[in-house]
Amino acid sequence: MKKRLIFSGVVAISLTCVLGTYHATSYSAETQQNALQAKSLEETKSNSAQQLLFQTVDIAEVKDEEIKIPLNLEKRNIAFITGEARGVSSEPLAEGGYRISMFYPTNAENGELLVAQSINQYGSVNKLVNEMDTWYPAEVGGYKKVNLAGITGVLNENDMNINTLHLITNSNIYTLAGEKTDLLLEVADELMK
Repeated sequence: MKKRLIFSGVVAISLTCVLGTYHATSYSAETQQNALQAKSLEETKSNSAQQLLFQTVDIAEVKDEEIKIPLNLEKRNIAFITGEARGVSSEPLAEGGYRISMFYPTNAENGELLVAQSINQYGSVNKLVNEMDTWYPAEVGGYKKVNLAGITGVLNENDMNINTLHLITNSNIYTLAGEKTDLLLEVADELMK
């Protein structure tokens, strides 16, 4: 039985190679050239788009009105944050605006706190909240919708208690991650001031 399966597999691979070779050689040189040019153009476009999406810019180059989150939470009344933000990065987004993220050192057991802002590409709180099932399916803890002083929040709590809280407006998403819920809520209070 095993020999028959191996023989069938070898025959299938050989047939695929023969047919593939025949198919490839049947194209005219002109068709192949056009295909190569189209592929090259598509790769160039794709690379340009990827460079835009993953290109970081110095935070000093970002206009103040584009920065919606405080860059100095260590100066706020948040006892568990122990120092200045590290790893501050800003990336231009295709939708406009920036994704800005940073990590704050803490004296909490989970270590650093991630604080970030991004664009709400849906332009609507409800449309984004409706997508949260794809972000946080049940197997990763699901999510709870919470109201924080009139701002919609989405909270993901997991077994390790390294949770994520998103504050959502029609134009932006603010993310706090890596800590227990009570600490995330403490920072959220400061962000909403």
